[in-house]
Amino acid sequence: NIYKDDLPASQSGALSSVIDVRLRDGDMRQWHSSGSIGLLTARAMAEGPIKKDKSSVLIAARRTYVDQVLGPILRSQNFDLKFYFYDINLKFNYKFDNKNRIFLSYYTGTDKINHSMYVKKHNQSAALRFNHIFGEYLVSNLTITDTYDFARLSNFHYSSAYKWYSINWNIKCKLDFTQRIGLNTTLKYGSQTAFYNIDPFNLQTDSTNLRSADSRINAQPIIGQDFYTELTHNIGAKLTILLGARFNIQRSPTDYTNSSDSTITYPDINASVSYRTMPDMLLKLSASLKHQPLHQLQVSSYSISVNRWMPANSRYMPEDSRNISLSAHYMPASNVSTSTSIYYRTQHNLIETLQQMRLIYEIDPEKYARHSSAHIKGFELNASTTIAGLKLDASYDYTDSEWKTLGLNNNKYYPASHIRKHSFNITGIYTINNRIKLSAAWQIASGIPYTSAIGKYMIDNKMVLQFDQNIINSKRLPNYHRLDLSLDIEGQQNSIRRWQSYWNFSIYNAYAHKNPIGVAYFTTNNKNQTVFKPGYYYFYQFVPSISYKFVF
Repeated sequence: NIYKDDLPASQSGALSSVIDVRLRDGDMRQWHSSGSIGLLTARAMAEGPIKKDKSSVLIAARRTYVDQVLGPILRSQNFDLKFYFYDINLKFNYKFDNKNRIFLSYYTGTDKINHSMYVKKHNQSAALRFNHIFGEYLVSNLTITDTYDFARLSNFHYSSAYKWYSINWNIKCKLDFTQRIGLNTTLKYGSQTAFYNIDPFNLQTDSTNLRSADSRINAQPIIGQDFYTELTHNIGAKLTILLGARFNIQRSPTDYTNSSDSTITYPDINASVSYRTMPDMLLKLSASLKHQPLHQLQVSSYSISVNRWMPANSRYMPEDSRNISLSAHYMPASNVSTSTSIYYRTQHNLIETLQQMRLIYEIDPEKYARHSSAHIKGFELNASTTIAGLKLDASYDYTDSEWKTLGLNNNKYYPASHIRKHSFNITGIYTINNRIKLSAAWQIASGIPYTSAIGKYMIDNKMVLQFDQNIINSKRLPNYHRLDLSLDIEGQQNSIRRWQSYWNFSIYNAYAHKNPIGVAYFTTNNKNQTVFKPGYYYFYQFVPSISYKFVF
């Protein structure tokens, strides 16, 4: 489930969007397995009953190995880029009776990129959920989660080498109730207790081993306590009203120079009105106030982003976002659907770091944190249709996001660093027959803004880029566009065997367009000296692939 405009009261800690991902339950009656192996990726999945109609297990894993296939080719052209990811999912569930059920899930995954820098992001999460049905009108879920996020940044190519990592570990206990009141009203309510343990950084260089000296952050957890309720009421067959509220309490260190702790309280509010004007059209007006109690301080702008975490305190209050949106969904025919949404959002208590690399070894991150605010406006258009075996989907997004930071850019607004102003996508899937499908996807988007460096200088034998703080995000990367093609061929059907097979032939970026993902400023010349030389860097431009998939 993707929540973009009206975040439900049951979700907290995000400003503008939430992606709620849930693993499906394993089959309780029969074992199944599937998988695929290709030139670039491999994956496998198995599910089935441990005790029939009583318990089941599901396990899935995947890994890319683009670096192993294309690495030798790129190195032969003096271009060394390694990138891969893997993840593993596991879910177990047990049914005690018709009213009690327990679920245990686990996820672990890692992304790595090694080019001019080595960047690693590792995440793992475990969740235990107990589901209880009190009766026809009341259901509860008790969920305990343990999440661990690890980020590492290394550099051994420049004159001053270093290894840096940061950890964010949290445990949450959440109790949710869903209660039906009559035929037209649903009430959701619950609470959550969270414990955050943040290790801001550990830095090793050629000459020193430095760790964040803030023992209060390292030793004492940040404690959050939330209570929420949300009411949904239908008035007739056309009108639906939703009202939600959440009260949040957080205890965390005041700042990096004061040994006392502070308690911060703040409310989250969401409301929406949906009205069905006719059987095939739905209008929806939404408004919300949301907060984010943990600040993400961006350290690097590489495609795998690296962030340093800082809890909100009395000087840097929780970020807040005020949102309003109007959307319409229209389905004039069974094979045609359209939707549009227009929104406006203001945000406060943001932090601008200008991707300051010195944050990786600065004990007090507030030294480079600047108070910022933003306003965002935009609209989205989506349409899909199916005609004679051809399914077409098209979308266009316009986003205008501007930040304002005291002391930067002459105190004027400037484009947000992470926003593509225009984005257009079109996808087509053509079913040639019951065994063969051909698909194509083309996208084009505006380039991401960036602030260009004007020079370099040395501090403590460390090379640092120099920027003009009155010219922020004045340049953009070139427009991004590519075409992906795919052909799926299903093997011959066999009613006797359970084995089904599929072949996939695909091309990523079919016309080999070079799409920059960032700006690199340093290169090493033949004398092993680092020189200042701005230039774009790219991922793979043209990637053909063949894979074989099976289902058993």
